[in-house]
Amino acid sequence: MIDSGLIAVNNQTEKAGENADAFQKVAAVVNSLVHQTGEIKKILATIMKISQETNLLALNARIEAARAGVHGKGFGVVAEEIGALAAETTEATKNIESILTQIKTSADIAINEVESASVTADAQSTAAAETSEVFHQIARELDVILSGTKRIADNFSQLAGSESGELSFSTDDGLSTESVKSIEYTVEHLNDLSVSLIGTISKFKT
Repeated sequence: MIDSGLIAVNNQTEKAGENADAFQKVAAVVNSLVHQTGEIKKILATIMKISQETNLLALNARIEAARAGVHGKGFGVVAEEIGALAAETTEATKNIESILTQIKTSADIAINEVESASVTADAQSTAAAETSEVFHQIARELDVILSGTKRIADNFSQLAGSESGELSFSTDDGLSTESVKSIEYTVEHLNDLSVSLIGTISKFKT
């Protein structure tokens, strides 16, 4: 039973470690996405600036076309097309920027969730290590109990086979009493370890 518990704890520790690694990788990917989103926003800012300058040029072209009268009519049409294209570019840029802002917001939320999950995984890994140590202590205490019980059994076995029963009893009774007290102490310690184990295992549920 102890061995099964240790195997389960070791498996839990390995899984917690794997989860922590996975969380770190996911966080790295999301952070990279946020960085790339920021770079795209810089490019969009440049496009927006070009669009604004194009609009200004189109306005100037329309003014010059109006001054030229009939001869500038064709140039005025081109200026109108340039202005319309600049307006579409500005609108598209705003839409893309809005989407990127939403992506960044979602990415920030994901990062917070991943970091929170990573902290939980670390806590579970620590709890698994603590649980493993408690199991080892329980195994050692059980060995002490088995050893003490064997000593008592051997003493009574010797007493039963002794020709001088009273002398053997008075000699072995002290040894048996000492063994019993040792076992009682160990059992109490086992009870404390069990309580500690229950508290440690409860961390896996958080």
